[in-house]
Amino acid sequence: MQSGIVKTSNWGSASLPTPGIASGEDAAAGRTRRGEGGTRLIKPADVPTVRVAVADCRRLERLVDRWIDLATERPDLTLQLRGAARSVPERR
Repeated sequence: MQSGIVKTSNWGSASLPTPGIASGEDAAAGRTRRGEGGTRLIKPADVPTVRVAVADCRRLERLVDRWIDLATERPDLTLQLRGAARSVPERR
């Protein structure tokens, strides 16, 4: 999922993402998920709240990616341990 806030000069036309949005300007929040995207205009007063929500979504996305990486790494490590246990001769 990708998301961000961009400054818009008028309805429907968005410029590149900008770090600051001047007061009185329209802003658009865009997102992409599962191949589908959408853009919504937000009020200038709501921009700080939306920025926090976007930052939270990005953090969640990074955490989920890390979780998936760890979940796929675990079976590989389990197989390595089983292989190492089989190659060690038994003590008598």
